[in-house]
Amino acid sequence: LLTVVRQTVRVLGAMETDILSLPQRVASPITMPISGKLSHRVGPPPVVVTGLLLLGYSTWELSFLNLYTSNAELTRLLVERGLGMGLCMMPIITVAMSSISPHLIARSSFLTNVLRQVFGSFCTAIFATLLSGRQTFDLAMLFQMVTAVGLSVQTPLAEVHQYLLPNVLAAGNASAVTV
Repeated sequence: LLTVVRQTVRVLGAMETDILSLPQRVASPITMPISGKLSHRVGPPPVVVTGLLLLGYSTWELSFLNLYTSNAELTRLLVERGLGMGLCMMPIITVAMSSISPHLIARSSFLTNVLRQVFGSFCTAIFATLLSGRQTFDLAMLFQMVTAVGLSVQTPLAEVHQYLLPNVLAAGNASAVTV
C-alpha cells in the first residue's frame, strides 16, 4: 500500500516508487543468511524475537508518516523492516521444515509458498479496503468542515479581495468577486 500512496499522494512514477522500495528488498535477503547463522549459534527464539521487535517497531513508526516525511526517513524505516523480516523468516522456515519428515518436505515447501502468497494477497486486499473506507470517511469529514461561509474559506477570499482591489480591478468590479 505504500506504493499506492507514493504514486497517488506524492505523484511519483512507477520507476521512482520502485527505486524508493529497493533498500527494503535488498536488506531482507542480506539479513537472511546472517539470521540463519545466528539461529544455529544462539537458537531460533532470540533471533526471531529480535526480528519481530524490529519489524514491529518500524511498522509502528510507519504509522506516523505524513506528506512531509522525507525519502531518507522512509528509506530508513523500510530498511529496518527489511532487516526485521530477514531476521524472522529464515529461522522460522528452518524450524518449520526441520519438524517435517523427509518424504513430506516437497509437499510442505509447496504448501508453505502457496499459503504465504494467498495470505499476503488477502492481507493486501483487507488493508486496501480499509484504506479506501478511511479515504471516503476523511473526504466526507473534509466536505463537512470546509464550507463557503467557513473561516478557512473566507480568510483566503478576503486576502484575494484585498489584492484584487488596488492592483487589478476597479473598486466596483472587485466587490463583485467576493462570495
